[in-house]
Amino acid sequence: MNNTVFNSNLENDSVVFNIGSHLIAIYIPTVVEDFYDLPSYSEVWLMFKNRSHFYTSMSDKGDKSIEGTNFNTWLDQYFAWGCLYDIWKSAVSIKISRLFLSVGVYIIFTSIIYAFFFQAIQSL
Repeated sequence: MNNTVFNSNLENDSVVFNIGSHLIAIYIPTVVEDFYDLPSYSEVWLMFKNRSHFYTSMSDKGDKSIEGTNFNTWLDQYFAWGCLYDIWKSAVSIKISRLFLSVGVYIIFTSIIYAFFFQAIQSL
């Protein structure tokens, strides 16, 4: 009898960056649905908050800045940071744009309803 327990939770891989004082792990989005499932606002905030520390650790330490990460050189880490930061910023801007779009659609829809039923509403 096989007593294998399957984990029903899916987890995306994360990349570990050394920002000088500590390590941070950032999720890697692999499909479009990850932009809605993963915590994109917290990922962008974490990278935004630590970006100056990251760039300082890159310039100060050189190859020591890759200790504890999954990178071979500091240049690989630098390019991965820039790529992930741009991806997560784009995901957040898409989420905010969709929010504004849906609010605008609701305003237009309610104004059309109000325009067609203006006489009935005015007589109330």
